[in-house]
Amino acid sequence: MRKQGDGHLINITSVAGNFGLPYRSFYSASKAALERYTEALSTEAARFGVKVLSVQPGEFNTNIASARLRPEVISEANKPGYDKAMAELGGSMHYSRDPDELAQVIERIIASKHPKATYIVAQGIQRISIFLKKVLPGRMFERLLRKHYE
Repeated sequence: MRKQGDGHLINITSVAGNFGLPYRSFYSASKAALERYTEALSTEAARFGVKVLSVQPGEFNTNIASARLRPEVISEANKPGYDKAMAELGGSMHYSRDPDELAQVIERIIASKHPKATYIVAQGIQRISIFLKKVLPGRMFERLLRKHYE
C-alpha cells in the first residue's frame, strides 16, 4: 500500500467500544483500544496515501453469542447481574442483521476514495446509545445502562 501510495486498512471494532458493557469489560476495553490505535495509525499512514479507519458493527447474526468466553467461576455476589447481562446480550440476537449487510458496507468503503474515519453499522438502541453516551452527563448514561441491564 505504501509503495502504490493508496489503500485501505479497515479495523473491525464494535459499538461496545463506545461504552463499558457490564460483565464484558475486557471486550469493551479491547474494542475501545482498537479505536484509539486506529486513530493513531491513521495519522501515521496518511502521508503514504493509506487510509486507516474503523467499522463498529452492532449485532449481526453470527456465532458470537455461543463463542463468548465465560468465566469458570462466578461469585454468588455477581451471579444475578452476570446472568441478566448474558441473557440480555443473548436475547439481542433476535434483532440481529445478516452479516452480508456488513460485507456490503465494507465493499462500499473499499470503493471509496475518501472514506470516513469511523463507520457505525448498527441500528436501534445500539445506535441511539452511542449518541446518548456523547450528549448525556457520564453518570446519567451509566444509570441508563445499569437500568437496561437490571
